[in-house]
Amino acid sequence: MRWVVDRPVATWMITIALFVFGIVSYHRLPINLMPSLSYPTITVRTEAEGYAPEEVEEQISRKLEEAVATTQGLSHIESRSRAGMSEILLSFRWDSNLDQSIQDVRERMQRVFLPEEINRPLLLRYDPSADPIVRLAIAGTGSNTQLRNFCENIIKQELEAIDGIAAVQIRGGTEREIHISVREDWLIAKGITIDTISQTLSSENINMPAGSILEGDREYLVRTLNAFSTIEELEALTITKPDGTRIPLSELAEIQYGNKERSVLSRLNAQEAVELEIYKTADSNIVQVTDLLRQELFSGEDALNDRLPEGSELSVLEDQASFVEASIENLKNTALIGAICAISILFIFLRNFRSTAVIGAAIPLSIVVTFAPMYISGVSLNLMSLGGLALGIGMLVDNAVVVLENIQVRLDKGESQKDAAANGSAEVAMAVSASTLTTISVFLPISFVDGIAGQIFTDLSLAVVFSLIASLIVALFFVPMLAASSVSLPNTIQKPTLKGRFTSWGECKERFQSQKGPKRWLGLAWNIPYLLFFLFFELISTLFVGIFVYSAKILYAILSRIIPVISVLLMNTANTIYSIYTRFEESYKNSLSPLITRPGLILGSAMILLIISLQFGTKLSQTLIPDIHQGRIFVDAELPIGTPLGKTASMSKKLEELFSQDPDVDYVHAIIGADAADDRSGVGEHSVRYLIGLRPSSNAKEQEGILNARLRSLLSEQQDFSNIQFSRPSLFQFQTPFELIIFEDNLQELISLSDGAKRKLDELNIFTDLQSSLSEGYPELQIEYNREKLKSLGLRSAQVAQTVRKKIQGEKATSISTIEDRVDLVVRLKEDDRRSSRQLAQLNVNPNVFPEIPLSTVSTITEKKGPSEIRRIDQKRSVVISANIKGFDLIGPTKAIEKSFSQWDNWEISGQSQEMTKSSQSMIFAIALAIFLVYVIMASTFEHIVHPLVILFTVPLAIIGVLVSLWIFSVPLSIVVFIGLIVLAGVVVNNAIVLVDTINRKRSQGESVQEATLNSSSLRLRPILITTLTTALGLLPLAFGFGEGAEIQQPLALTIIAGLLSSTALTLLVIPSVYLLFTTDRQQS
Repeated sequence: MRWVVDRPVATWMITIALFVFGIVSYHRLPINLMPSLSYPTITVRTEAEGYAPEEVEEQISRKLEEAVATTQGLSHIESRSRAGMSEILLSFRWDSNLDQSIQDVRERMQRVFLPEEINRPLLLRYDPSADPIVRLAIAGTGSNTQLRNFCENIIKQELEAIDGIAAVQIRGGTEREIHISVREDWLIAKGITIDTISQTLSSENINMPAGSILEGDREYLVRTLNAFSTIEELEALTITKPDGTRIPLSELAEIQYGNKERSVLSRLNAQEAVELEIYKTADSNIVQVTDLLRQELFSGEDALNDRLPEGSELSVLEDQASFVEASIENLKNTALIGAICAISILFIFLRNFRSTAVIGAAIPLSIVVTFAPMYISGVSLNLMSLGGLALGIGMLVDNAVVVLENIQVRLDKGESQKDAAANGSAEVAMAVSASTLTTISVFLPISFVDGIAGQIFTDLSLAVVFSLIASLIVALFFVPMLAASSVSLPNTIQKPTLKGRFTSWGECKERFQSQKGPKRWLGLAWNIPYLLFFLFFELISTLFVGIFVYSAKILYAILSRIIPVISVLLMNTANTIYSIYTRFEESYKNSLSPLITRPGLILGSAMILLIISLQFGTKLSQTLIPDIHQGRIFVDAELPIGTPLGKTASMSKKLEELFSQDPDVDYVHAIIGADAADDRSGVGEHSVRYLIGLRPSSNAKEQEGILNARLRSLLSEQQDFSNIQFSRPSLFQFQTPFELIIFEDNLQELISLSDGAKRKLDELNIFTDLQSSLSEGYPELQIEYNREKLKSLGLRSAQVAQTVRKKIQGEKATSISTIEDRVDLVVRLKEDDRRSSRQLAQLNVNPNVFPEIPLSTVSTITEKKGPSEIRRIDQKRSVVISANIKGFDLIGPTKAIEKSFSQWDNWEISGQSQEMTKSSQSMIFAIALAIFLVYVIMASTFEHIVHPLVILFTVPLAIIGVLVSLWIFSVPLSIVVFIGLIVLAGVVVNNAIVLVDTINRKRSQGESVQEATLNSSSLRLRPILITTLTTALGLLPLAFGFGEGAEIQQPLALTIIAGLLSSTALTLLVIPSVYLLFTTDRQQS
């Protein structure tokens, strides 16, 4: 360390360089809400329009399941067969190479033969960062079609042009299309099929390039322009009859503009709206992209908000960037308050402004330097990484305290300032390095934690590790340099003399006299303007310097009177508090002497406290990850299956108006129905999802709870709605808190078991929002073809089914371009010809028209109700009953279920309770591994087997405070608490290391075991309290849990503070006692 002290300028330059690199890295760090997560799941989605759930299961899901079941690394397979859709969720082990798994699955699916009319399966990979960053809603009194067109043709185009915006998806409003409504009797009378009309429209609506012609010196492009542009052109189109004659389309069909049939409708505050979901690119900064988006929407003369159709209003439903900014700002403020608390404790114990300033400077410097390795390793600024920095605030001063205290010891012995700085830092370099390595080592086992917990807390671990390494570098290089320097500022400012100001005139005169001839006069002509300019510059600069000097003097005069007063007040406060400490120190010395003579009593008392605290631990509830309250609530509700979209919208409007009247509700956004991309079970035109935005509140958690209760009471009075579920937006992809899975191949028996299980669960009175995946499906008119009759008439079932679909559902024949947009042409029977089952039975299914063959001749039509969804788990047909749990406890309901369903066969529990069990096992393993690593490092440092075991007694002492505190503050056990325990394993041993090391040194100097233990405990009391209190108070603002996103950091901070305080308090008594039990005077230190 001599080099650092002897070359302060070089040390300063290196420090400044590191600081600059840190600042540059900070501004380049991406900002996100959470770390980049990668779930090892693949979704295989296959669309099968017109297929019922049972057909989807048989024709698609089973075949694909069998094909991919043996994929390497696959741990779980689950399929959902719904009307017109098959979805298979493939879950792989967390250590799997997902890119290779995707390729393997794709190759296996290519070997599966599906029906010809089925689209090829799509492979989808869930990416949490692909969730929309902003949701907008535009509501107005004008035309919904006009509003939709404005969103598609203007807003979507302009927003997607913003750098960092990947896509804008639109939902709601109405889309135009041209309906070509054909009468069945007209087709029969003219002998024309519906296929003939569609094919003629498609073939006649054409623009085609025909090459080019070179005429003279000019080349012409040749194009065939024959596309339709008006309804009149469509009406004039002629259709060829079987006999070769032609008739206009207007004689076969009614042609008019209409709207596409909607499966989903969006409303904001009971007014129909168009919703826009905005997605960012993977590598863009969410805050910067959202700022650009806000400018485009609301700023400038050409803002989109100012160009909306008359009577329309734009509302922001969700803005992730605002939550990110608020959360990060909250963490920054929390870290700053923590740093101030830590520095205050230092000042109270050190009672020296210079020493406190030296150590206090280590905190911001260490944090800024940390940004450089964060940038290099790809860690973004998010809730977890900033939480890690806030977590390390109190620990960052520990190394600096040890180094500076040892330097002070050297100074007290009479060494010079430079020698004390060099020798004192070198003497403890190995000790502080080992202590830092011990703390860092506990974060290594987090990489062995399976599941999402390992990914969530990796950024936190890296941030803490980088900051501790930075603090070690600062403590060993920056602190000794500052301690060796004695910087003093001059009391007065040296004024420039008059002669000094005008030296340039004398130089000019000498230069003029030394020159001869014309050169002299030319030089004079050049120098006079030059000197006049600089004279003017000198006068102006003198004026400004004078103003600055006198302003500085005034400020100095004010501060010179204020600072001494503040210094006296601070010093008196510190002295008062320190006098309390000295009395505590004296009491500790007096009480320790008789207590350590009875180490068995001390150790036995500690064990009793541990056993009592474990009893508190059994009363704690459990949750996977604490909920983050974002000021929004989801409410899902359903009308009877089969309710059309129009009636659902009408019934829902009443609820929307009732919700809006609540004083805590800011807005109500309703999504009525569901589109093909909606992956929720059992949703359709009968279902509604409400997104309820809450007004800003200082206590969002309490506000949500009260509003939940009011809304539940309100919904209980609505008899028409059922299957009501409450949830909130989640930052992670989790299952519902509780899921019961029942296996049974027979569908009817499975429905019966599902109903019985729901009744039993409801009777337990510990669940809310019970829902079964095997709910009743849509009423169906099922057509069963008579193959013998089809064969005798020369027909095929696929041919007849296609004819029925084209006449009932319709077919997009082509599309035309208008001034506003591109409009689809849909051909199908007139609505009057497809209203009832009787008309369905009379449809002519003969592809040649004559002779007429009614559908009822070749089939039987029956009305039935099938399931809305058939679920298969690990290739077995099953039903999943999901529910929310009253309260937080995940384990209590599991025990109740195991008792209630003990007589049932083929069932298992899933959901977050199962994930919690797996995560707990993984966390316990990680804690054990962390303790093992700490022991390895300490044994290697002490070259002793027993002394590290003595030090490890601090770990169970920490658990006492953790369990009691969690119980007092009603904080449930979660993954976050387990992470806190892992951190404690590396932190709480530091005080014991300092104490045991001092005892060993005292013994090596000839003191007895008891004498060395007593003297060392008294000697190390102050540094132990300093490091403990700085760490605890540095985390205290996090433990209060104020502000956005604080729900995750609060249990972590509370765990570490409680464990550290209880461990320190008991360490001062237990560790000396345990040391005496395991050590004798004959053993060598």
